[in-house]
Amino acid sequence: MDYMRKIYDRLSDEGLEIIGSIQDITGKWQRFSSGASRKPNIYVFIYPSKKSALIGDWSKNDKPIYVRLSSKPLTNYEHTQIKAVIDQTAISRKIATNKMITTWDACVDPSPYHAYLLNKKICPYYIRQLGDYLVCPLYDEFGDLTGLQTIYLDGTKRFIPGSIIRSSFLLLGDIQTKIIRLVEGYATGMSIHMATDDLVVVAFTCTNLKNVALLLKKLFPNNEIVICADAKPQEIEFATRAARAIDCKVQLPLILNHSLLDFND
Repeated sequence: MDYMRKIYDRLSDEGLEIIGSIQDITGKWQRFSSGASRKPNIYVFIYPSKKSALIGDWSKNDKPIYVRLSSKPLTNYEHTQIKAVIDQTAISRKIATNKMITTWDACVDPSPYHAYLLNKKICPYYIRQLGDYLVCPLYDEFGDLTGLQTIYLDGTKRFIPGSIIRSSFLLLGDIQTKIIRLVEGYATGMSIHMATDDLVVVAFTCTNLKNVALLLKKLFPNNEIVICADAKPQEIEFATRAARAIDCKVQLPLILNHSLLDFND
């Protein structure tokens, strides 16, 4: 089934790795867990005509990704179906965004004595605090708030429901520098920014590195972009994909022992 291969290929391109197999079932939502989460957040919807499908991640509240499976034109009814799903997602996203703005406005300046900051030996720049949680904002290319990531005392990280991860990022630094460094996590990014004064961009997940890299290439065409990856197999794989997409370098931390695997370590 050639159309099924197209769905698998697009899932892989988007960094949506699933556990299990897609069933040859149309007109129903199929949900899958991924390697990063046991919850069935990844979804696949194959339209009855098998001309198109929708894929995405419920937990990230991203706009559904449309996958064209056939060269045959869609009927008016199929266009209406697809538009209805996307419109409903837009409404849900608007509600979630308003809640996140309210949460972000309720946050205060972070304490430099927060256990996570002390453990990581980083300064609390560009983030806020709400109770015991540090709160990292995510923005789109227009500077609009798209999500919030909380970091607890022990380093546990969670995205607030409704956060849009795809192509969202956080800039660490106020001045555009010759070299722009792209990283996965806040602590890694802050460590590199404190050490180099370079503008650092946090993508928050390894699967988002490629999306943000493509965006940075568009926004900063004359700057050198370097991806500073964690030295773990999955992270290296996605960093390499991102580097190939924009023809840039990947840097890995010097590994002194197997427990120190990122630039903050």
